[in-house]
Amino acid sequence: MKLFFYILSVVLLLGCSGGSDTKTAGELLPPDVTVARLAIVSTTVSLPVGLDEQLKADALLSNDQVLDVTSHTALNWSSSNPAIATVENSGPNKGRVTGVAMGTVTLTASGVANGQSFTASTVLAITDAVVTDLRVTSAISGLPVGLNTQLKADAVISNGQVLDVTRNAILNWVSSNPGIATVENSGPNKGRVSALARGTVTLTATGTANGRSFSANTVLDVTDAVVTQLQVSAATPELAAGLSTQLGADALLSDGRVLAVTNHAALNWSSDNLGVATVENSGPNKGRVTGIAVGTVTLTAAGVANGQSFTASTVLKITDAVVTQLQVSAETSALPVGLSTQLRASALLSNERALDVTNNAALGWSSSDPKIATVENSGPNQGRVTGIGVGKVTLTAAGMANGQSFTDSLALEITDAVVTDLQVTAAIASLPARLSTPLKANAILSDGRELDVTSSAVLNWSSSHPEIATVENSGPNKGRVTGVAVGTVTLTAAGMANNRPFTANTELEIIDTLPVPDTGSFSSPDGFRRMWANADNYCRTLIWSGQDDWRLPSMNELTALYNQYPNNQLKTILGWPTNFVYWSATLFSPNAYYYADLSNGRSSGTNDVSDNYVTCIR
Repeated sequence: MKLFFYILSVVLLLGCSGGSDTKTAGELLPPDVTVARLAIVSTTVSLPVGLDEQLKADALLSNDQVLDVTSHTALNWSSSNPAIATVENSGPNKGRVTGVAMGTVTLTASGVANGQSFTASTVLAITDAVVTDLRVTSAISGLPVGLNTQLKADAVISNGQVLDVTRNAILNWVSSNPGIATVENSGPNKGRVSALARGTVTLTATGTANGRSFSANTVLDVTDAVVTQLQVSAATPELAAGLSTQLGADALLSDGRVLAVTNHAALNWSSDNLGVATVENSGPNKGRVTGIAVGTVTLTAAGVANGQSFTASTVLKITDAVVTQLQVSAETSALPVGLSTQLRASALLSNERALDVTNNAALGWSSSDPKIATVENSGPNQGRVTGIGVGKVTLTAAGMANGQSFTDSLALEITDAVVTDLQVTAAIASLPARLSTPLKANAILSDGRELDVTSSAVLNWSSSHPEIATVENSGPNKGRVTGVAVGTVTLTAAGMANNRPFTANTELEIIDTLPVPDTGSFSSPDGFRRMWANADNYCRTLIWSGQDDWRLPSMNELTALYNQYPNNQLKTILGWPTNFVYWSATLFSPNAYYYADLSNGRSSGTNDVSDNYVTCIR
């Protein structure tokens, strides 16, 4: 796929220049591959005056591959009426549209590749709605010196919309004390805060749109905690050449907290053999590894923060397995205008393994008619389809890996049904602090159907008290709530589709521990794996929920925990990591202890120098 991107880049750059250069470009492009269609992807059908949105242009090739050509120099963006909306045609924000005045406008992208022209358009309504409230949130309340975190700004609109305006041109980010923490105010990392010195800082976002000013802030504590250990994990121990997977990096801090640092500016990713696998070290896909050729590769994350260096590695096997079949699925066969649903793509490999490739770099998504439905082809919501107009559409996933191409499609009907009611539910009534659980939002439609809209683009999640519990409002974990401190919180989902607003909420109690009747209370795992001696010491020295009498649980106590939450419910309901086993205090043999697999209830023994997860009991 990267080869075709390079070829198309040359074609687009040279295809407009004429002469012998055009002929050379044509020779580089395989004769049986052409640009079949251009599609514009927009996440909304309406935009208030003064706000902006980034459009995206995908080129569908005749071999079913899909390429993002939004910012290509040979692609031109234009507006049918710049007095209603403008669209940038150069620079880092190429394709970004800004509402100027109330009305309807057609936005067009067009280009030429190797003598072949292509074009696509989308219609956008610019409304006179105004921002009634601005909400600024941070994923964490305490940030160590030398590390960074991304802030988020959501604008509540008078027509019921809630829009992510974090990187909007009209929004300005400032820090009350840049000596303690700075916040970026431009570029792709706008809203990213970097901790410089210990102290407390207020981070503020302000803007003006359609004559209405708005402002919000959040307070962040910058601590002198340092990274004591880094842990790198991969979703799979092996990867087929040509496919990709996302690595993760978690930092254990000296204050006992665990911080996800996969995308942190202070962290650098590297591969010890670029001929076997590469790993991205910048951008939204930082930490994503792609298999190049058969072999074994060591992937390393390393960084320095607050004078403390840290590093960790993982080994990944790249195989010669090929995709023998691709299966695309959707949770529904019909979708109302304005709502969205997540498609899934599963690859069956020649080694009999199955791999979720929905967000894989080798996979491209396309819609047969973007005026009926669009499908996102990059970012955390890759594969998410949004209804635009009434009709039937075919959605296709296609790619190539290790010389093998694969494709699959499904049909989806977009209807004019509207949301008549929204219901928000949680799988549990009480959630231990530091753990997370998914919320679910079900829309009752006017045609009598129910639709899971938890991750829908038009639905926005918010917490009444982020200091008690936060809720994710974007990405693959949208709607997942995480306990922060003991208390009760109201979690709200609100949105608008087909000009109909809807909202619902639920209450959740955040508790300090996880009780198991007739057994005891378990601490929330921090996600770090330890050797047995370190695990035993961790529990003996743990101060949690104001208590210091914690210990490592016995095998029988871990069994009681599993029986309370069988069939991997600890992960699916409470967010516990269960991809590795948990230590017990029960001796198995000299220098070995029993462990429990809390995903399936199995147990056995292993050497005490193995690295396993830890939960403590009192």
